[in-house]
Amino acid sequence: MPYQQNETVDRLLLQAYGQKAAVALPTPRADGAAVIGRFPAGVNNTLDHLVDAFVGWRERREVHWCFLIGGPGNGKSEALRILAGALNVTLPGRGTGDPAPRTVPSEWPTSALPVHDGLEIAFINDASIPRPECLGRNLPTSLYKDLVDGLERLDQAKPVVLFSNVNRGILIEEVAASESGLNAKDSSTRALAVQILAWLSRPDQQLDAASGLAVPFKPTRSTKYYSQAVFNGQTNRLVVHALFLDTLSLLEPSPGGAKSIDFSKSPPAVAPYRPIGSVDPSQGSREVTVAGERTAFWTKGSLWNDGGCTINGQQCAAYSVCPFAANAQWLRAPILREHFLSLMRGVEVAAGRRLSYRDLLAYLSLAIVGPPEEAWLNGLHPCRWVEDRHRLGDSQALAELAHRRVYVNLFPNPSSDSWKKISRGAKTARTVYGSVQRRFVDAIEPTLSPFHRSLARLDPARDADSWNELRTKILDICDAADIELPAVQLRNLPELPAASHSDGEQALDQLVSAEIAADLASGSRIGSDRVRILRKWRGVLLLRQAGLATGNFTFRNTINAWLREHSTALSELPGGSLLQVGLTNLILPRVELGAAQHHILVLPLRPRTYALSALPDPFSAFVAIPHGNLRVRMVAESDRLIAEISVVGATDVKRIADVVVDFAIAREGLIQATGDFTGFTEIGYAAFARIERARAALVGRKQTEDLLLHVVGSSGDHFRLEPNPTGTPALRAM
Repeated sequence: MPYQQNETVDRLLLQAYGQKAAVALPTPRADGAAVIGRFPAGVNNTLDHLVDAFVGWRERREVHWCFLIGGPGNGKSEALRILAGALNVTLPGRGTGDPAPRTVPSEWPTSALPVHDGLEIAFINDASIPRPECLGRNLPTSLYKDLVDGLERLDQAKPVVLFSNVNRGILIEEVAASESGLNAKDSSTRALAVQILAWLSRPDQQLDAASGLAVPFKPTRSTKYYSQAVFNGQTNRLVVHALFLDTLSLLEPSPGGAKSIDFSKSPPAVAPYRPIGSVDPSQGSREVTVAGERTAFWTKGSLWNDGGCTINGQQCAAYSVCPFAANAQWLRAPILREHFLSLMRGVEVAAGRRLSYRDLLAYLSLAIVGPPEEAWLNGLHPCRWVEDRHRLGDSQALAELAHRRVYVNLFPNPSSDSWKKISRGAKTARTVYGSVQRRFVDAIEPTLSPFHRSLARLDPARDADSWNELRTKILDICDAADIELPAVQLRNLPELPAASHSDGEQALDQLVSAEIAADLASGSRIGSDRVRILRKWRGVLLLRQAGLATGNFTFRNTINAWLREHSTALSELPGGSLLQVGLTNLILPRVELGAAQHHILVLPLRPRTYALSALPDPFSAFVAIPHGNLRVRMVAESDRLIAEISVVGATDVKRIADVVVDFAIAREGLIQATGDFTGFTEIGYAAFARIERARAALVGRKQTEDLLLHVVGSSGDHFRLEPNPTGTPALRAM
């Protein structure tokens, strides 16, 4: 049978970090055309609405601007290209290493492109590139100048539509320049430009009514992906759309399905963000998400076993051992794809950030193809690399192919320190052990991205949970590797779907079993150490394979608790979950202080403000705040979860501080839910600092006006200091 080079492998490799074409959104087809998947929520609806508005602008006298806001890789450039194509405008392509043009046309603001019947348009392709006249210090900023130029032409014979890509970092710089006076407000037009910049940076803030800018749709906590502002000119009405592409997860259902924004209503009806609230597929499928759609596309059979891996009706000769094809088959199975998507959603929670389109494609490339080999970067096709190892067919070749499986690709290597302690003797050429030593022991792990660090935390091989006894079975299978092949035993476990197994693993286990038997028969210390390495390595692979196939990973309970609490808070339903109880115990620990009343004790006179779980040392002064007057409430903003600390008064509830609930705080919160404050913690200094700032707000000047100071005497008794109604001392101890 012939060997075949699959072009899909090429395209996936180009999506990997550090490669030539880290494209945010388009998916190449086999015929070379681009297939555009769904954009982030609301983008397609807005693009369709803008095209209709441009056609009928003469009757309505409405000029529509649109700003796409987000970080790199969120699909801004492709959305811009789609709108330009709908208006028969071709944006210039970008070659490798070439800078993107700032505007189209390049002559903007001197000229713009015709759209329809007296309407013109200018595309700000990359607002991070400065205008030539804005280079230098103490000069107005570029986007501000673009807005001023567009506003000055609003009521002219040919008004201009602005369609712009804006990075959030640029908005921060633009607003800072306005606040410092670099962006002048000495005319109504310039003042309006400053107000538009302020609105784009924070669409929920109160705007200066004198500017004339109104916000008919102000985003709520669950609709922060869209906002709209309106200004009535003398002749034309300006409608500005702002789409925030980095506020929602691509691994959760898009708000409203296909129609996130309904522009048939005024103001537009914006669908709320409603996440699944779990990583359990029985609670909801992620197949319907953007990430699910992209994963299904890249793994469909027409790109692999029914297409890219066949030639003249025959499959590639290396297909049976090819890790790329096996990984695509893994992710093609619906239940395995669900577990993969659930893991990636857990990675977002653990990392405290959302995957962009670019990140998503990079990790799909990592899952299917794996990190690039040096030879691939020098021109060797990955399929040719597989072919070479298939021809060799020895132990090392099969082990190298096994190191390309999806459950190896996704997770970083374990720390090599513990492996090196039992790795002895010279490297053995062309053996499984030699490959393991190079990959797991001697390899230097590169600097990891936040998402990859989170994958290391969630690695199923590090989990201590029993997975309903499945993990124990896996470890028993590994211990008996020299008696019965692990791959054969794994196939007999009903918990694992059939698509999670491949012939390559069984062939590898035959070689591993032979090496273990030979090393044990040698009776040497070196042979014994090699057996320990091989069993440990095979155990890691088996746990990862079974964990990924069944949706079990480390800290899964914490991820689920965070997702449930976030979903509940986003729907503004009553709280009271285990996580909320734990966070209350964590942030506001209670102490009995006389008459069985619970208080939170804070030492306001220390360099850092600590909350105490018992009376402090003698000669200390502290403030005691009645615990019943404090409340921790969980709120959600888009894809963030926040714990708000409030003081409950006689007539109102006053918020005084908040803490973003990240992965570390959620983990500690679950520990604290039992009320056991003595347990081991891995919360980290950064999280503790945020909690301490929230506690410090409890003893601010306004909060302590009605609170009394307590002191601890030499015998350990505490006294309350209060104003003395009689006598010369100002205070008396009670």
